[in-house]
Amino acid sequence: SAQIGYEDAAAALAAMNRAPVMTLRVNPRRAVPSAVQAECEAVGAHVERGTLVDDALLVRGSGDPALFAPIAAGRATPQDQASQAVARRATPARPARVLDVASAPGGKATAIAERMEARGTVVAADVTPGRLRRVREAMVRLGLRSVVPVAADGRVLPFADATFDAVLLDAPAAGRGCGAAGPTRATASNPTTSTTSPRSNGCCSPMRRGWCDPVVASCTRSAH
Repeated sequence: SAQIGYEDAAAALAAMNRAPVMTLRVNPRRAVPSAVQAECEAVGAHVERGTLVDDALLVRGSGDPALFAPIAAGRATPQDQASQAVARRATPARPARVLDVASAPGGKATAIAERMEARGTVVAADVTPGRLRRVREAMVRLGLRSVVPVAADGRVLPFADATFDAVLLDAPAAGRGCGAAGPTRATASNPTTSTTSPRSNGCCSPMRRGWCDPVVASCTRSAH
């Protein structure tokens, strides 16, 4: 407190003692936001609606997410509002073939599959085969069969030109929730162009011509 003053120190301690916020994405194939909100409030959690995504649920005091009934039963998934907004933007107006590059743990891939009502196909590609296990676990929990996990390097993807109707890239896709701290979102209508994060160290090279039109490229700037 000598460095920052008593009032600022007390405010910092109070903030650190508050229950963390867990943001939920409701699975529209199994529930509606109002029902999940009521389920959260029934166990004493405080719930607010999202500001960026109006049917996102901001939940405090729900306990261990792994044991929380709406999540365990596939009625909801923890996902920040920035990621939910990107998945909405990337979802085609009709059932389609979508590629999610650097997909694991599969939050956006499963969100797109939910929004397409499990029709069409979402290929969840990730360079690390072990991380695809989390994609498969999410598929089972959410009851989704339209997601196809594929072990593949985003720089050398094993797909022919014009395979997909839409492509989603969220680089560096660290899954640390940096988007809430400072999201930078970009879309590109030119299928020859990809936007990469300043911290991606060039891991996402420009997309090959002809994959899809349009390309949806999403980048999350790290707060570090």
